[in-house]
Amino acid sequence: SSAALAHYFKSSLHPPLEARTLAGAGPWTMPCFVGPCTASKRRGRCAMGADESSCVAGEPACNPEASTAASSEADVESIVQDKSGAEEDVQDGLDAASSGGELGATPNFTGHWVLEQIEGDFDAFLVDMQQPRYIRYAAKFLQYGLGKVVVKCVQAGDDLLFTKTLADPRQIGDVVTQVYVGMGAVQFVDEIGRITAHASRWEGDVLYFQGVADDTKLGVSMRMFFDGAGRFSEEMISCKGTSIKYYFRRTQ
Repeated sequence: SSAALAHYFKSSLHPPLEARTLAGAGPWTMPCFVGPCTASKRRGRCAMGADESSCVAGEPACNPEASTAASSEADVESIVQDKSGAEEDVQDGLDAASSGGELGATPNFTGHWVLEQIEGDFDAFLVDMQQPRYIRYAAKFLQYGLGKVVVKCVQAGDDLLFTKTLADPRQIGDVVTQVYVGMGAVQFVDEIGRITAHASRWEGDVLYFQGVADDTKLGVSMRMFFDGAGRFSEEMISCKGTSIKYYFRRTQ
């Protein structure tokens, strides 16, 4: 009869509570018919995958309580590892700062700067760059621009605009130089004449230029940076390695 048939299906789908255990297997769990037996978040069930054909009731993978405990332990371990990694990153940053290292910040040379100190053998530098004797004498007489050379800079990231007042009487008016770091050649006018820098790049907190003097075709390099006192500084290195430095104090 219909009633008997319904009772049969109900009994098959919902066995009595006492029948829901297997000998030595612990609490009853629904078998997996396809795939590896992995724990499901739904109590008494296991997820279906593709490697194993069935799941034996009572195995840890099909035991929700065991799987939940294992998952919790894994979560705790992951959190501990993440925290340890974050602490290591912070310590690396502190070590870099304490050793004088930079953390990747690009210096900003914006300001109004006046030459207040020079360093190095300027006459030897001019000789290396094959400057005539009268230019060398004039440069020495003018004290290589001390108190006279002025640099104005406006900077936005890798875009810098320099306006420079030279002590050289041959130069009439200020020299304006636009620099886009890493993009194309740049022309400067300095005490040794016109310089064409074919390469520019940041080396840490130093802006570096590599070029040649237009009149002699001799190589020359230049570095711009802040010294320990916070002064805008320029270093020029001749084709023979002679280094001279200019230190500018901020006035605005």
